[in-house]
Amino acid sequence: MTLADTFTDALARAARVSSCHRVLVVGASDALAKRLRPHRQKTVFAVHDPKQARKLEEAGFMVLAVPDVKGSRTDQIKSALVAATSASLIAVDEQVACACGGDVYRPLRPKNGNPA
Repeated sequence: MTLADTFTDALARAARVSSCHRVLVVGASDALAKRLRPHRQKTVFAVHDPKQARKLEEAGFMVLAVPDVKGSRTDQIKSALVAATSASLIAVDEQVACACGGDVYRPLRPKNGNPA
């Protein structure tokens, strides 16, 4: 099992739990959307690509358009959470499982550019 599979399984398990009211995913992958399809009523994807947004909306997911701003995964999640709350897709008192889906599997590199 790859890291991507483990991540996808963990997010799908969190979505099944009744105490998890929403799932917020920044970015998207086809595999992640496929695994979360049974939970599309509670899943919000925050994406910047209009084609990807249209595809997810057609699949029945809630979609939030966000600008393509570079930042840490934590900053991307926080920004998407604020935007989703402002758009009334997520209520302030809801329990939310959050993840970065599009670039979460990219290996991190130190600032000097050399692999660790």
